[in-house]
Amino acid sequence: MVRIIDDLLDVSRITQGKLELRKEVVLLSSVVHGAIELCRPAIDAARHQLKVSLPAETVMLRADPVRLTQMLVNVLNNAVKFTPPGGHIYVVAEIVGETHEHPDQVRVRIRDDGIGIAPELRPKIFDMFAQGDRSLERTRGGLGVGLTLVRNLAHLHGGSVDVRSDGVDSGTEVILDLPIERSAQSAADDAETASSVPSARALRILVADDNEDAREMMRYFLESEGHTVATAGDGPSALAAVEEFRPEVAVLDIGMPGLNGYKVAEQIRHANRHQSLTLVALSGLGQAEDKRRATEAGFDVHFTKPIDIPALTKLLASIAAQGPGRPVEPED
Repeated sequence: MVRIIDDLLDVSRITQGKLELRKEVVLLSSVVHGAIELCRPAIDAARHQLKVSLPAETVMLRADPVRLTQMLVNVLNNAVKFTPPGGHIYVVAEIVGETHEHPDQVRVRIRDDGIGIAPELRPKIFDMFAQGDRSLERTRGGLGVGLTLVRNLAHLHGGSVDVRSDGVDSGTEVILDLPIERSAQSAADDAETASSVPSARALRILVADDNEDAREMMRYFLESEGHTVATAGDGPSALAAVEEFRPEVAVLDIGMPGLNGYKVAEQIRHANRHQSLTLVALSGLGQAEDKRRATEAGFDVHFTKPIDIPALTKLLASIAAQGPGRPVEPED
């Protein structure tokens, strides 16, 4: 009920011209993974299989990260609600544009194999309170506001949204196009070109996170940077990996099962065998108290989800340049 009311209020603010976007340069991958993490409990509860594919290159947008996340969460939640248990959801992003040489947009496609959209409803799908099977809609807690909000927010970002379906029981695909921030994208492309030159020293990095998608995307990114990566899905496995893999850097999710990140860090430091190991905390909470607790547990650096990839890259480059040892956490 709170979410429905919030959506209604947001649509009202938009139509009255009272919704102000707080735009900043954001990393597409961080926003996508942040939205997925918010929807993860519902995805897991429905036993859906989620597949994510993002561009290999860094993609920068000028957007309101909260509103952009809100758009993706609305679409993902619809996919979850209207896909039978055990179904499939695909999140695919690609760079597109009028010409291949000068792409200027990113296209995010969220597709499911759920109940689909009846042909007679499709022209009205973005209308307020548009619904398909009303009995089904009521049982799954919708009011037909979400896509109206997504369309309006997309327009405020200079983008567009479209919905495709071949009919009932044929699944649904929502296509969101957003403009790339040209100046930031050029800087990111230059940084990628520079980073394509092998660094002086690759690092041995452990990534411990119970979220498989987040863990694998982090592994993929770090390996693409030339590092050697091991992964773990819970606290006890992370401790075992520290002994066997002997990493130079360990990125530990705080909310892991078995032993949370704080306990893992405390045991690593208490063992007194890995004092040069740099411990990086990854948490959905980023208040001063959360950072203080991480420091007390033995972490050297604290990152708030979704992780700031450029900041992580800078940290790893600093560790590689200075050799073994524990860095001082950078100021926010």
